[in-house]
Amino acid sequence: MTVPPAPRTRIVEWVRTRFRPAPPAEPPTPPEEPQQQQKSPSRTHTWLNTASTFLTALFAIPALILAVITYQDQKADAEEGSRKEAARITWYWIYEGEKPTHLVVENRSLRAVYNTLINIEEDDAENRQVFFIDGTVSPCTRVSYALGKHGVEVMSELNAEMFFTDSLGHLWRTDYSGGVHDKGERGLKWSRGLNKVAEWNLSPKYEDLEACA
Repeated sequence: MTVPPAPRTRIVEWVRTRFRPAPPAEPPTPPEEPQQQQKSPSRTHTWLNTASTFLTALFAIPALILAVITYQDQKADAEEGSRKEAARITWYWIYEGEKPTHLVVENRSLRAVYNTLINIEEDDAENRQVFFIDGTVSPCTRVSYALGKHGVEVMSELNAEMFFTDSLGHLWRTDYSGGVHDKGERGLKWSRGLNKVAEWNLSPKYEDLEACA
């Protein structure tokens, strides 16, 4: 039996399949670069950093000590200067006989003082006289009050002291003997109702002082 010849189309398909070109090869993947290992700092480098830090701290300590000493000296100088200024604020009575005729406050410093008052009281503070001086006593100024007929009423034989506030806000107390005491940053709490200057209608007299600090 004779086999019929294959159709032409089959032959063409066979040829295409047999001789089909291979697909293009994919480009080769480049090899991964090995990661560089992080180098740990050398012992010498670590020692140098530690030594540098130590030396910086070592040199900073004397500077800190010097700053503290300088601050303490400046503070002490400021306190001493304030005390010297406060010592130049004085007060006294002018007497004729046994009773005073004038109350005098003198500011011989170069700074004004404020809220000045004279306080006279017995030891138990039940009997008290307060003289509120003018709100501001200017530098190189004398303030005096003529007591007139009220001189006999002044309890000048009792303990007396002056209070005033300096330009830095410090309250000072000066006793009749001249002692100066820093009371710190606090105000006076006496009532103006105790003020003999207002009760006796006393008027201040101002005079310039020639000798001032």
